[in-house]
Amino acid sequence: MAGATFKLPGWKWMTGGAFSEKISGYSQKVDALTKDAEAKGEEGLKAGAAALKTALDAMDRKAIGEGAGKLEKAAKDIKDKDLGKKADKLAKDIKGDAGATVGKVFSGDNLLKALYLLIGFWILGLIGMALMGMPIGKFTAGFPIVFILSALSFFVAGNTTISYYGLEVVFWALLFGLFISNVIGVPEWLKTAAKQSSSLK
Repeated sequence: MAGATFKLPGWKWMTGGAFSEKISGYSQKVDALTKDAEAKGEEGLKAGAAALKTALDAMDRKAIGEGAGKLEKAAKDIKDKDLGKKADKLAKDIKGDAGATVGKVFSGDNLLKALYLLIGFWILGLIGMALMGMPIGKFTAGFPIVFILSALSFFVAGNTTISYYGLEVVFWALLFGLFISNVIGVPEWLKTAAKQSSSLK
């Protein structure tokens, strides 16, 4: 158990339009990397950079991600450490942006991580309610809804454009909470879960 690790669900995602806007900048960096690789005789890196440049020119997001992954592998075999670090960082940045899609956020693997997180917090909350001698029925019914609203806040805040403007998850959680309390209304059975959920943070 001591070596066990749990990966949290990822919420970062980038629209196709936002990704397309970054391609020009990435192309310039890949061109510069190609020149450095050629100057230092790193043919493997040069070939990897050229393949990535082709994918960038085609503006194929999937191919760009795959090309960046291959460049990342090529960077590990470079003798020049500084050039290797430069290539590795660029490859990881491009691969990360290319893979940051809505589909990845809603992939089975990511949703399963979210489910495990829900169950874990649910159990902790139930234990806390029981230790305080409070009824657990309302919490049991309301906590999944509170968790889903929290996940929605993380999803919205996970958009790179929204994140760029500093609108973090707390802002969206507050906004959703104000909307529900003032427009829809919060039932008593949900208030119990909301109070206990805030104590888990």
